[in-house]
Amino acid sequence: MSFEKQFDGFCCHYIDREDRTRYLNQLKHSASAAKVITVDLETTGLNPLEDLIALIGIGVKDQSEGWNCYLFDQLDHDFSQDLRPLLEAPEPFKLGHNFKFDWSFLWYRMGIDCQPRGTAGVWLHFLMRN
Repeated sequence: MSFEKQFDGFCCHYIDREDRTRYLNQLKHSASAAKVITVDLETTGLNPLEDLIALIGIGVKDQSEGWNCYLFDQLDHDFSQDLRPLLEAPEPFKLGHNFKFDWSFLWYRMGIDCQPRGTAGVWLHFLMRN
């Protein structure tokens, strides 16, 4: 069952297969106005050829509401088709910690190609200014 929880200027949305359309539309709308989104994966191990993606987290800063974090339960439902357009689009820029690791799982496990460009330190400076 999908749900959301708000705290300290953050709104976290947990999404499973049942109620994904509402949250996906909300994510698309928020991301279309953003210059940068954050992407982070939780996996069942370190090898993209053997292990699975358990959770996909996408963060979007809304100028009026603060940060929205969308958590997709990949073990409950395959979100490949739902997330591919956003993750493969050149904009907004995708920022993540150790993103080459996450990209390897997105590529091998979901067929999503959002190759990392730039480094987190450079983009962290960009985020702090905007």
